[in-house]
Amino acid sequence: MKLGADPRRWARLVFCVAFHVILLGLAGGVLADAFGAARPGRALFLPGILAAALIGWFYTSDRPGNRIAEAGHLAGALTAVRLWADIAYALPASGLTAWEFFGAWHAWGSYLANALAILAAGAWNERRR
Repeated sequence: MKLGADPRRWARLVFCVAFHVILLGLAGGVLADAFGAARPGRALFLPGILAAALIGWFYTSDRPGNRIAEAGHLAGALTAVRLWADIAYALPASGLTAWEFFGAWHAWGSYLANALAILAAGAWNERRR
């Protein structure tokens, strides 16, 4: 994905990443209110996968090129933004060391599951074409 290629691709990529972050924020707020948890880390595992599959499908639904490659771009951007947010906000708020925080199955598993859900949506859209 070239920097100056198509500005609509970049806008769509930024929109999808922002939409995923907003969906996770809403899901976290609902789960925190429903269960009374201050930070529902493990409870966000499944909603995160569903949100990733949704934005993966949306992002790759009408791409002109290889949709699996486009899904890889989205998965990489989403992982980078989530890693930045976890390092900047979630890690200090948790009170854990970096090794303890990222060593938990729900932390590294969510990165892997979200990337796989986005790639699966891209593969499904590529097969459908």
